[in-house]
Amino acid sequence: MSSGAHRRPLPPWVYDLVQRAAGADLLRRALRRRTTGLDGVVLDIGGGTGWASGLLPGSRFLLIDLDLGRLLRFRAASRPGSTLAADGRRLPVASGSVDFVLCLLVAHHLDDDGLSELLTESARALRPGSGGLIFVDALWSPGWIPGRLLWLGDRGERPRPRRDLTAILERHFHIETAEELTLLHRYLYAFARPRPQGGGEAVMA
Repeated sequence: MSSGAHRRPLPPWVYDLVQRAAGADLLRRALRRRTTGLDGVVLDIGGGTGWASGLLPGSRFLLIDLDLGRLLRFRAASRPGSTLAADGRRLPVASGSVDFVLCLLVAHHLDDDGLSELLTESARALRPGSGGLIFVDALWSPGWIPGRLLWLGDRGERPRPRRDLTAILERHFHIETAEELTLLHRYLYAFARPRPQGGGEAVMA
């Protein structure tokens, strides 16, 4: 849940407490119901301490984050998977090398240009004809009071309404599934595949 922090990073154990208080366990359960049966090579961009590592059981899991302390906390928990300290906007992975990219609660930490860079890199990393992007971010929904209160304490500075977030996604991906999840926050959940480059036909699994 972090990528390119604009403030001094929280200590990893504080970060985990904050995520729990913001409803990470509720979100994880909601996502698990939507990712059942998916497996392959999974790249989790800005995944923090690896809260999403169990969403696709049996997969080869690579966690990327800029905060080394969070990656070390993931390793200390002895969860299956590998870690790499890197920026999601410049992924150090080969093109077409992963089946699924997780971009979970990262978008609101990035401006529009940064998010576009991350999505471009995500599309590059995905293997043609394989899985796709699993994307989640909290929505700016002024009428939803629990969400307004959570945004007061959030370290991300780019909350977006659904239409703006969807518009950025659609520049890079064909959205196959999109729905709004109402938990403590309101979230956009989307499953998407890269748009074809150079006018070719999309390669579908």
